[in-house]
Amino acid sequence: DSAASVGWEQVVIGAGADDLILLCARTYLAPGRSASIIPPTYSLYRVATLLSGAEASVETEGASLLWRCNPENPTGAVTPAAELVELARRQPEAAVVVDEAYVEYGGETVVPWLDECPNLIVLRTSLKEAATLVMGSVVRDVLITDIARQDS
Repeated sequence: DSAASVGWEQVVIGAGADDLILLCARTYLAPGRSASIIPPTYSLYRVATLLSGAEASVETEGASLLWRCNPENPTGAVTPAAELVELARRQPEAAVVVDEAYVEYGGETVVPWLDECPNLIVLRTSLKEAATLVMGSVVRDVLITDIARQDS
């Protein structure tokens, strides 16, 4: 279980992954900044980016935040974890958000690289059949967790 490899101080609970996507946008984006979004992908990344006043672009260079979904929604395409980790290494000034909402259906988590890549953020969603509340969690470096708590 990848959650066992992180401390509770690295976990932020939200009202579903959508809530946490909006939190990431509020934390890392603002007017004059940009976010990298590679279509086709989950439409809320663009909405959250624009709501924050930032620009959406496919370019990674100079972006403050890079949205990546793995496996991709809606196509189901899987990006190897090593590629996502390399992206985080190449863009150390950007927050690299990897949405792993469907990782249990295929793909490889980037959680083992969190200590190595302090700019890597992982979104997870747990959906139980009988549950009425969808819980999401952001697994992240302690410093960013503190910033997110201050934003609340």
